[in-house]
Amino acid sequence: MAEVDKAFLLEPDYYENLMTKGDLYLYQGELGRAEEEYQKLLQAREPAARGRGLGRLGNLWVLQGKYEKAKNIWKQGAGLADMLGQARWKSLFSIGLAYTCLKSGDFEGALKHCQAIWESAEMAGYLEGKRGALYLRARVFIEMKAMDRAQETASELKQIIEIGLSKKEIRSHHHLMGLLEIERKKYSKAIEYLNSALALESFGPLAKEAEFMDSLALAYNLAGNLDKAAETYHKITKLNTGRLSSGDVYAKSFYRLGKLYEQKGDKASAIEYYRKFLDLWKDADPGRPEVEDARRRLAGLKG
Repeated sequence: MAEVDKAFLLEPDYYENLMTKGDLYLYQGELGRAEEEYQKLLQAREPAARGRGLGRLGNLWVLQGKYEKAKNIWKQGAGLADMLGQARWKSLFSIGLAYTCLKSGDFEGALKHCQAIWESAEMAGYLEGKRGALYLRARVFIEMKAMDRAQETASELKQIIEIGLSKKEIRSHHHLMGLLEIERKKYSKAIEYLNSALALESFGPLAKEAEFMDSLALAYNLAGNLDKAAETYHKITKLNTGRLSSGDVYAKSFYRLGKLYEQKGDKASAIEYYRKFLDLWKDADPGRPEVEDARRRLAGLKG
């Protein structure tokens, strides 16, 4: 934060400084102050700054379980991209829209946005967007229990990764295979795939992908290894950049820890983690099952 303050003195109008400051507040848990910095981006003259602000506000609201609010602002972003003829931006905002639809159970909407990702990425020559479209499409099919279609889409993703330069992107395919093995109840194989996905990430422990770690923790849990599951969820709670685009996974890791500690008979720890989760999701979309379950469990432990 001290370095960002120096950057402001050198170039007060550079919008990346606002975005970085907002990110730092987010990592420190000061979500209100993060939102203030992101909102300032919307007032900037540069369209790129407004686009970054819309993207970051959506990420912040996903962290707080406000999927509908995130969808609305990312729709604004997609509209801005269309107005400016920025196909690559359209692809990025469509990734956010597909993700929020997936997480809120709107599978038809998620598939529609996956198609929008693919079309805009093809227009922009944006290979990463094409990979994102296939990855999210496979995720939707897994949630729909359409295993054959998920496997077919995962194979398409593998082929497109193999013709590209970023060979480590195969980690996304490993993640999908891990999720498929979880559905098949082959937990040892799932754990193998998911550990391979994490090993292929180039950054340090605090930047590991929250989604990959969440799937690994689930596989450990279903395999009956509660200690490894808890250890992995604890790692998610320590992430910084690794949770920026999937903050809901970060928030729900506290809920998962609450359930694990309740299962292990550690009442005090379970209460602590349920409270942390509910504090993050106190303004989440109405009817979220995780919130209702956490409140019921917390009341039972306290009562």
